[in-house]
Amino acid sequence: MKVNLVGKQHIQGVSKKTGKPYDNTIVHVTYPESGIDGNAVERVFLDAKVFPVESLVVGATYDLEYNRRGFVAGFNPCK
Repeated sequence: MKVNLVGKQHIQGVSKKTGKPYDNTIVHVTYPESGIDGNAVERVFLDAKVFPVESLVVGATYDLEYNRRGFVAGFNPCK
């Protein structure tokens, strides 16, 4: 699905629940959806090692893909 990147954030730390470290990039995206006046919005968690926050461009269009289990399978810039 084609999405527009409107915000990005890098978070890291240790989970209070599991005690395991995490290192994520959070992206805020918008996309058109039927039945909505305007755009739908979503916050998506990405692995910071695969998608470093510095490599993402606010205002750009990306192709967001989910696998059949609902996990992010791809977040690639559109050409």
